[in-house]
Amino acid sequence: MKNTLVIILMLLFVSVPILGAEANLIDQCSGRPAKFSVQVPHSAPKCQWNTLTCWAFATTSFLESEILRETDQTVELSRMWVVYHAWLLKADNFAKHHGDAQLAPGGLPHDVLTVIRRFGIVRQSDYPGIPDDSTKLNHQALDKCIIRKLNTLAKNGGLNRMRAHATIMPILDQFLGRPPENILWENQSMTPVEFAGNILKIQPDQYAQVTSFTHLPWYRHAELVLPDNWQHYRHFLNVPLAEFQNLVHHALQQGYSMVIDMDLSESGYGRKEPCAVLVPEFLAADSLTETVRTAFFEQKTTSDDHLQHLVGYAPADSVNNFVWYLIKDSLDWSFKSYSGGYVYMREDYLKMKVLSFMVHREFLENEMIPKRH
Repeated sequence: MKNTLVIILMLLFVSVPILGAEANLIDQCSGRPAKFSVQVPHSAPKCQWNTLTCWAFATTSFLESEILRETDQTVELSRMWVVYHAWLLKADNFAKHHGDAQLAPGGLPHDVLTVIRRFGIVRQSDYPGIPDDSTKLNHQALDKCIIRKLNTLAKNGGLNRMRAHATIMPILDQFLGRPPENILWENQSMTPVEFAGNILKIQPDQYAQVTSFTHLPWYRHAELVLPDNWQHYRHFLNVPLAEFQNLVHHALQQGYSMVIDMDLSESGYGRKEPCAVLVPEFLAADSLTETVRTAFFEQKTTSDDHLQHLVGYAPADSVNNFVWYLIKDSLDWSFKSYSGGYVYMREDYLKMKVLSFMVHREFLENEMIPKRH
């Protein structure tokens, strides 16, 4: 199977200069719709600045929309609360595997759910995570310091959970601030766990992730082997590509937004022009297949780069020949463009370059009942 995929890739690259081509994004993006007729209510985009925390920004944004949908409450969740406690969990995992485990600032949507399950959540106002009064996050020194310290512990044979925590907590406190043990909600003191469960009604087990690759069995749960899947999450539901895209449409139509994990390394993902398209016009429409998609993934042409919040779409019509998606982003270059923190993604990019999405399990179960075995 892998040899077949390699041959397919070679033929594609010979026939069409697709992924490495210089893109005229202005022309490509001129076809985007002026209005996205289907949108899920969501908060304004927030910038992650010089950090590798898109997973925390995208997933907390998603949960804010979920809280609004389920409880009618508008709340801004603390992104750095999630980052702080995720580092503790990564340190646990690193110690458990005696230093032979992924140790990096990246993450996936289920990491946020794991943090909330263990530690709860607080509002942005309770814990902004910027103790030096700076307005822009910068985690370069934080990340390097934590990784260096833990690797030193492992090298010297002193790595265990207690030592790992004792080593990195002062670093996290210095760069992010000490997280509160209790917060006030309507003059009532409560723990972050109580706030998450009793007030915000977040139920981490009520969310599921969906993917689409031919090397995994259809309609079964499996692990996506990704660098950022340091928890070895094995519950990605694998569905055919057409169904993958249909689920995205149906979810948005029914008021459910999604977190998406995607590749942004292609020339068609703009730094100045806030669009995500495959350029030049990629391949013939009948070449946007599951086999090609899987080939790109297995050959690492498609990689786990970035998480975003998918909040809307515009259907194809007589003027606009493509379906376009409205993406709430957190990368700084999205804020330097006219979009103000949004990215406009064309359907070809979603089909080939979005690895997975997370959505509420209620929606997914209703949609997937006919497909159960």
